[in-house]
Amino acid sequence: AQLRAARPDLDVVDLRGNVDTRLGRVAGGSGPGDLDAVVLARAGLARLGRLDAVTEVFDADVMLPAPGQGALAVEVRAEDASGDGALAAALRTLEDRATRLAVTAERALLARLEAGCAAPVGALAQLVGDRLELQAVVAGADGSRALRRTLAATAADVVAATDLGSRVADLLLEDGAAELAPVGPGASVGPGASVGPGASVGPGASGGPAGEGTAQGGGAARPTVRG
Repeated sequence: AQLRAARPDLDVVDLRGNVDTRLGRVAGGSGPGDLDAVVLARAGLARLGRLDAVTEVFDADVMLPAPGQGALAVEVRAEDASGDGALAAALRTLEDRATRLAVTAERALLARLEAGCAAPVGALAQLVGDRLELQAVVAGADGSRALRRTLAATAADVVAATDLGSRVADLLLEDGAAELAPVGPGASVGPGASVGPGASVGPGASGGPAGEGTAQGGGAARPTVRG
């Protein structure tokens, strides 16, 4: 949806297969070459040593990631996540405050929108000093319209981060987000819309540079990912 909003001249199609199969679909590749470009995660290409295939990287102004995208979490029983036990101590070494606050704000946005995991909603929260900034977008599936909101607040704890996410969601709903996508009262809330107790989130998922993703070939598109 965000890609269509940014480039309404493109004919966007679904694509399946591994990285080599997808790259082969681009003109000049090893496959049928029936596409001008494919959209892949830059992080994935980096892990495979295929950054040579990247021709364009888009930042958050073009495409925001899904709420919580790229965040790494450890899920344990609630009773093991607190206290002075060995597991609780180990989890505390993994906890990253910036990631925790960012993911909390993004998921609070998703929960307030009552949106499922497939809803055309993007969000990126970043902590700079003691200020947490949250960018969010709700787009129509056809890309004809996209609503964006950005709000920042002092983020002392997860309560403040949750409030920030909820406020941005309310602004989007006031702007008419429910007219574009299945969000708002009555929408289906998908899995992962909230951060439960006992989940530790680590660095490398949120709070870093916004733009990570790629376009290959002559087209221009790439989803923003983190990690």
